[in-house]
Amino acid sequence: MRDAAWLLVVGAFALVGVLQWRFRRDAAQGTVERWLLRHRYRVRRLRLSVGGGPHFPLRLSRDGDAAFVYRAEVEDGHMGGSGVVWLRVWIGWAGTVLDDEPEVVWERFPKWETPEESPARSWETAQLALLRRVADGESTFRRSSSSLDASGEPFARVVEHLQALERRGLVTLRVPPLDPRRLDEGPEVVTDVALSPEGRRVMGRQPSA
Repeated sequence: MRDAAWLLVVGAFALVGVLQWRFRRDAAQGTVERWLLRHRYRVRRLRLSVGGGPHFPLRLSRDGDAAFVYRAEVEDGHMGGSGVVWLRVWIGWAGTVLDDEPEVVWERFPKWETPEESPARSWETAQLALLRRVADGESTFRRSSSSLDASGEPFARVVEHLQALERRGLVTLRVPPLDPRRLDEGPEVVTDVALSPEGRRVMGRQPSA
């Protein structure tokens, strides 16, 4: 009789543990799905990783059991192309998300499956050129009187590239509030542009221009 009661207690604890893990997993997956939706990535496949994956930054202050890591095969709904991204979400024991944003590491950046699919090789080249400018210390991008960037590109396109790089977790930036009288013209300036840890890692793999 005592053994049966002991087994009942163990079983109850095991059930609570499983239910708590599923609750925390659902919270992590919801966070990942909202991040992907907000950044306009269409998900081809999303799975929870049970081992392996990329090297995320070490978090000495965190218990590794609180992290859920997902691998997502995505299509970029804004710039086009497909890629693979890993996302790590930290979830507390009560199911609360411990960080504002998931940690992001790209296995393969979104790009077109074949060169014939898109005019977009130039977009990839332009974004890499912007990353190099940021890596060289440029942090403010401003519209000129001719609506061009310092590189000669239309400034609206430069802003689009910078925002795409931000969505991919490669840079951080700030866009000041728009003038209500000139909303149709878009931002006049983008400030505080800096490489993220992932952006620095990517640039470290690039050959010098």
